[in-house]
Amino acid sequence: MSVGLPFSVGGARLEPRLLVAAFRFLEAVPLAPDPFPGVGTPSRTLGTEVDASIDVAWSPDLSFTLGGALLFGARALQTFTSAADDGAWLLTLGARLRF
Repeated sequence: MSVGLPFSVGGARLEPRLLVAAFRFLEAVPLAPDPFPGVGTPSRTLGTEVDASIDVAWSPDLSFTLGGALLFGARALQTFTSAADDGAWLLTLGARLRF
């Protein structure tokens, strides 16, 4: 699901966006490091991701983007991270120049 509502502040156009997505395997699979099906608890859950970003149109040719993402409930990550955590996050900053 994605939601966004552009508006203007001080002559600059702001475009905030929110995206929510749930990821799943097509069928329940054993999560690593279990080498054989049936060993351990099979799961279909890959987690839920929430992305939020805002684009700022500084001029017709230059815009900036600030974004963040949060993944939680990702049981598959627990075996691949040193903290055995089921989530992750990411921050981004970007610029777009049209010429």
